[in-house]
Amino acid sequence: DSKPIDRYYHFIMTADTHLLELIDAMGVRDRLNWVETETQFYANGRMYRFTSPLDLLRFGALGPIDRVRFIATMAYLTKFGSWQNMETKRACQFLPRWGGRRAWDVVFRPMLNMKFGELTDQMSMAWMWARSRMVKQYREKGVARERRAWVKGSLKTLLDACDRWFDQNNVTVERHNPAERIVLDGGRAVGVRDREGRERRFDRILFCAPSTELTRLLPEGQGPYFDLIRDQRYFGVTCLVAALSEPLSPYFWTYVSDPRVPFVGVIDYASFTRHDGGQGQNVIYIPHYSLTHVAPYTTPDADLLADYCRALSRVFPGFSESKIREARILRDPTAAIVCDGRYSQRIPAMKTPVPGLFLANLSQIYPQDRGLSVGLKLAQYAVEALERDADVAMDFAPY
Repeated sequence: DSKPIDRYYHFIMTADTHLLELIDAMGVRDRLNWVETETQFYANGRMYRFTSPLDLLRFGALGPIDRVRFIATMAYLTKFGSWQNMETKRACQFLPRWGGRRAWDVVFRPMLNMKFGELTDQMSMAWMWARSRMVKQYREKGVARERRAWVKGSLKTLLDACDRWFDQNNVTVERHNPAERIVLDGGRAVGVRDREGRERRFDRILFCAPSTELTRLLPEGQGPYFDLIRDQRYFGVTCLVAALSEPLSPYFWTYVSDPRVPFVGVIDYASFTRHDGGQGQNVIYIPHYSLTHVAPYTTPDADLLADYCRALSRVFPGFSESKIREARILRDPTAAIVCDGRYSQRIPAMKTPVPGLFLANLSQIYPQDRGLSVGLKLAQYAVEALERDADVAMDFAPY
């Protein structure tokens, strides 16, 4: 029906201060669709509610003692400790010890495998600490139910508003003409050469693309800083986006813990995008993060779709492939930075050793790994660094 949808799934939380400030500034706050969302969990061949603290107490995939240990561990992560202390601990050791082996096998390991794949056993607890804090922010203070917002008409609504603001304020945004080289003069970054060979001169340059591209645009970059950049690795994401003829489930998020199912989560936009008495978008997203040389990133689209359809029929008995109106497999090779071990010691500074050149990208938002609002917070730090022509101290820990 030609309605725009988000390429990858996005949602807004009440704690997304920086994103909500931008939405206000662009005059599209009235386009937010706030929804009380619910979560469920598929394990042991059956579905369990997984939204409220009471749901966790009744979570039948774990025994009574395991449930208490799981809830106590999550409570500790959301209320105590710091990512600095957690960074010295490996998730594969900390979580089974305190949360219990059963909770590790059913809940924690599948989630971490989906995010980190073959690097799961190398990941520190800093990411888990930050993720637990973020999950807590799905709920407003004092409210037990999850609350998220979707921008009516997809994020294109916000991007179109930004384009109008650019036009009104004489800001030039050049598209479809990528940079090919950062131009140096006397060792200082002074401009950018595009693929058509044109050079643009600037007082300062802010590089925001994945770090792997910086060394391509600036092969002259040498020394410890650029060695750090060259050593950075990214997780790719493989995401099935499918438009269905009817809603898959009333739940926004379904966690899956089943060795016969090749994914651990399904995001259903149907109830999330329903507004003004109309029908929501019957669109589902199934993301999976991995290094780009392994499955599912390397799996042919047709094979992956067939595998996912069989698995969806197992998790949702009412589903059949005939209910898919359109499906696409999307991939991005630089979806999240690999932040294994003591990654805080390997975060690149915003001000590079090259005068006039600054860096601001996902490699610097640790202990978080991605997010629209945290990206806007990074942008504010970048503006401060550009104005001062100096590095700035950054803090991205969720509280």
